[in-house]
Amino acid sequence: MKRIGIISENYDNDSQALKVFLTPQYKGKVEFILLGKSLNGGEIPPKKIINTIPIEVVKNKIDGILFARDLDEEANLTQRTEWFVRIEKNLNTTCIFFLAVMELEALILADINTFNSMYGIKGQYKANPMFNLDPKQELQNRTSKNIKAKRQYKENDAKEIFNKLDFDIVRKNHTGNCSFNAFIEEFEKKFEL
Repeated sequence: MKRIGIISENYDNDSQALKVFLTPQYKGKVEFILLGKSLNGGEIPPKKIINTIPIEVVKNKIDGILFARDLDEEANLTQRTEWFVRIEKNLNTTCIFFLAVMELEALILADINTFNSMYGIKGQYKANPMFNLDPKQELQNRTSKNIKAKRQYKENDAKEIFNKLDFDIVRKNHTGNCSFNAFIEEFEKKFEL
């Protein structure tokens, strides 16, 4: 079984959400290990990762690392790619990059029926969620502006929601360059799954 570390901008929300989402799909093939608890923040300096992560890689017997970042409004694709390349060149392990366009919440929009069910609301999302410029705000608006909503969406809900998302539906609805579907194809090829 391969041991893949997950590092993201937000250990408590994004890393945990990805772990609960990916684990059932790769059960018996991959164990996902959360790394870099001290690395939270939108602009994690590569030097900090390069200096701290090798210790965690050895300690946890990691076979590879999944880096997840948002392509939010402050960054551009070139900046994020250069960030990853700099880290990858300096780590002695297999690395893969998932650039969530624009935020990880876009994956929730890809399975909007699960989200609706959890929050007691109705409504479709027909566009490719990858192109939504502010998916987090979209989810907040859907619950805060709906008097029938059981509760309002908060970023801290990510782990709970990702635990219930349908992997195949998300993959089918989040397509294109830099999509979840493209990431999964690369992930499975790189780690021979």
